[in-house]
Amino acid sequence: VHIGFLAGYKSTADGIKKNIADLAAKYPDYKIVLTGHSLGGAEATIAAADIVLTRQEWVSKLQLWTYGEPRVGTPAFVNWLSQQPFPIYRVVNKGDLVPQIPTRSLGFQHHSQEVWYSPNDGTKFCGSNGE
Repeated sequence: VHIGFLAGYKSTADGIKKNIADLAAKYPDYKIVLTGHSLGGAEATIAAADIVLTRQEWVSKLQLWTYGEPRVGTPAFVNWLSQQPFPIYRVVNKGDLVPQIPTRSLGFQHHSQEVWYSPNDGTKFCGSNGE
């Protein structure tokens, strides 16, 4: 994953997971929905991966929704993430530049499932390849 996005997530990870643990104990039947916009979307994606690796008991409750998220990981990371058993949606607004960085030429790729929004054309679910 992108080292800068990972560093940002790591600076808050312990607090985030403690808050989720407290809320999951208090509301055991609730879903855990991770969400974020732009940089927050990148960090929410990394948080989802961290939960898969460290808190397997939460995975069945997990959902990931990001908005205007930049590319976070390598093709290997994206492939691994796409195999996880929870809903993942990445909402992209036509004309938003943030989802175009970092570039694919640097080895980064989007995860699926893209939800493309255009004011003139409406919303559509795109293919599962992440791009």
